[in-house]
Amino acid sequence: MLVQFYIPKTLSGSDLDFYLSRGWFRNSLLLHHSEVICLDEKVQSIVNIRLPLSEYKSKRNFRKIRNRVERDFEVVIRRASLTKEKEDLYRHHKKRFKGFLFEDLDQFLMPSHTNTIFNTWEVEVYDGEKLIAYSLFDLGEESVASLIGIYDKDYSQYSLGTFTMVAEVEFAKKHGFRYYYPGYILDHSNEFDYKLRLGEMEYLNRQNVWRPLSEIDKSKFPANRITAKMRELERALTDKQLPFIQRLNPFYTLGYIEPYTKTFTKSTVVFLLPGAMPGFFLLAEYHFEKGQFSAHIVRESPLKDSLLDMQITPDLLDENTYLTQLYQFEQHIGTTPDAEQMAQMLYEARL
Repeated sequence: MLVQFYIPKTLSGSDLDFYLSRGWFRNSLLLHHSEVICLDEKVQSIVNIRLPLSEYKSKRNFRKIRNRVERDFEVVIRRASLTKEKEDLYRHHKKRFKGFLFEDLDQFLMPSHTNTIFNTWEVEVYDGEKLIAYSLFDLGEESVASLIGIYDKDYSQYSLGTFTMVAEVEFAKKHGFRYYYPGYILDHSNEFDYKLRLGEMEYLNRQNVWRPLSEIDKSKFPANRITAKMRELERALTDKQLPFIQRLNPFYTLGYIEPYTKTFTKSTVVFLLPGAMPGFFLLAEYHFEKGQFSAHIVRESPLKDSLLDMQITPDLLDENTYLTQLYQFEQHIGTTPDAEQMAQMLYEARL
């Protein structure tokens, strides 16, 4: 499936190793596996990466950054804790992020709800008594998973974000861990590519096999097929002279959460057509797992505010690119693997 969720009640180090090795990552209380994302005005595939540590050697420019930071500041690596300083720095730094954001660091880690089932550590950088940077990472038995890096923008000349990431890698190497998981990159170049500077990465292919990143074939990832199939439907709708608007759907993960799997669309990109009654629309989508197009009559859902307890960054509020309302299914119209048949169903539904 494109999206999976799991809330563990207990989690051993070897359990975390297993989930990381299958492309899962931590999201507050959840372990989360996702293959696509709506970002930068396109549907993009998530590419999970990891750094094998057996042959890792720090690069010369990283050593220069480390030496400068360790010369001018105090660096501490220890079990993670929440403090007001960290909360304040997070609130200032999160303006640089895109997508859905946690309100605060406590919501990000949720330590009181998990009974510390995650073994979370931190790198802290102090200028005197002032906290100017920190990063958080989870430990498994043989894996280290980076969670987040935060720094004070007034110290940007020190490359503190790079420093804390490298400090995590060197901590992992020193203590005998086999793999460092920095999260993911996307199948289109974007700001996540900074992670690739660490060294020779492996990526997880769709057969759950880790291969050298140099061998990647990005055309085999889901976003390419989703985009191609929606273009087929676009041509079929145009041939039928059916008016529609195309929108990216940043809320698509809700369609994978019980009890809403039959309430919301699971698609990252949808077509909306005018409905027969005011307030209702026809929604056409491509269901990746089933390899079929489907259509529903939909209306705006009253559940949006209660289901979405995260902040939405301004880039996802462009009404000309993204769905900014959550739509729920009212009636199923039909399903077919053929774009022309789907267009015909939509044509008849509008009569």
